[in-house]
Amino acid sequence: MIKLYDVTGKSQQLLVSFDQFTDERARRRSFRNMTLDKKQVGVNKELLMTMESKGKILASSRFKIWRGREFSGKVNFSEEEAAARQGSQ
Repeated sequence: MIKLYDVTGKSQQLLVSFDQFTDERARRRSFRNMTLDKKQVGVNKELLMTMESKGKILASSRFKIWRGREFSGKVNFSEEEAAARQGSQ
């Protein structure tokens, strides 16, 4: 069982859990890649992921999901900045 918790604040809130089965007994790796649903998990959060078997935590890790600022590519200069720029050329 894989469980993801939001640990951004002081509390620990379960966001999502799902079963993860292996095809071999005593397999060391259960998965390579995982895609998280933005609607369930969100962004700009600190998360705790646990891997459990029969209620016992086998592994855990903390990580952050950050969404950077998006830029339009449009730049607005004041008249002073534009004049200073033209004077330096």
